[in-house]
Order: sequence, then C-alpha cells, then structure tokens
Amino acid sequence: APADVSGEKDTTTDSAGADVPPLPALPALPDSEPTAPARPPGEGGGEDPLTVGPRVEFGPDGSIVIAASSLLPGSSNRLTTDDIDAQLGSVVVDEGAAPAALGAVGAGPSSFVVRTRARRWTAGETKVFYDALRQCGTDFSMMELYFGGSRDRGQLKRKYKLEQRRNGRLVDMALDPRCGMRLDM
Repeated sequence: APADVSGEKDTTTDSAGADVPPLPALPALPDSEPTAPARPPGEGGGEDPLTVGPRVEFGPDGSIVIAASSLLPGSSNRLTTDDIDAQLGSVVVDEGAAPAALGAVGAGPSSFVVRTRARRWTAGETKVFYDALRQCGTDFSMMELYFGGSRDRGQLKRKYKLEQRRNGRLVDMALDPRCGMRLDM
C-alpha cells in the first residue's frame, strides 16, 4: 500500500483510500550464540551428539555419499553381542525349552469356550422345537425364548441340522407357511 509522505501523519492508505494505522514494531530478537561453522567432510573430532540421522558427504568424484559411520547412532559406544551375553549370563533363557518350563500358559483357540454338556432331546422338546421352527423360521436366537433357557442357540442349530438330515421333509413342511402341518406326534 502506498504510504502517505506528507510527514504530518504516521499512517498508510489502503486500496480503498482509507487511512490505516501502522503495524506495531516487532520486539528485537535476543542475540543468539554464533553457530559452529560447518566442518568439511572427514574433519572434526568425533561424532556430534546433536546430529540426528545419517550424515551426507561428497565423494572424491563429486558424488553425494552417506557416511557409513553415521548410519548407527552412537556406534562408537555400542556393545557387541558377546558383551551383552557376558553381562546377561544365566538370565538368558533357551527358547528351545518346553513352553511349560518357560512359564507359558497353555492357551489355545478353545481354551476360553464355555461348553454345556450335551443332553438328549425328549419327544416333548422336539415338538416344541418344531412349533418354534414353524413360528420363527431359522432364527435360532428367537427360538431360544420357546425353551426358557434350557436350550441355547448352538444346541438349537445342531438340532436343526440333525433334523434336516433325518427328517428333511418334516423340516421343509414346518418352514412352508402354505402347509397346514399338524405337529401331533
């Protein structure tokens, strides 16, 4: 924006011609410590602890090369595997040992499954099953309500599959709404 140079006002004019007060001056920055000059490649004493990541150098032919010494941080004070083994001594456990000897828990996919003991279906329960099948179809969660908690969804599904194999026609009739099937046994 062009500044008003009349000397009487300390304002500037915006694009619409209105006077705009000047921005406040920014505080002066504190004097910072001078930074260390960049070292040419291959010179300098040891690794800089503030250097993070690989260091890039220029090769003799002018190509850009990553310095191998900068690939592992603090590589000068790293322990070898032999040093680590000597420090740990008997703390190291052989992984080839039996899992029980290592304190492992023998848990498998079916370790936490709660199973109910299988019971034979009575003739009365089978009749109720066919009534429920007629009313609910294959919604086994809804069929559970007919049994009042004595049979769970998994048992009803197994019963359905068993009846499908043994009495497939009877199951089809129970599922067919057009069939006026009587379930007297």
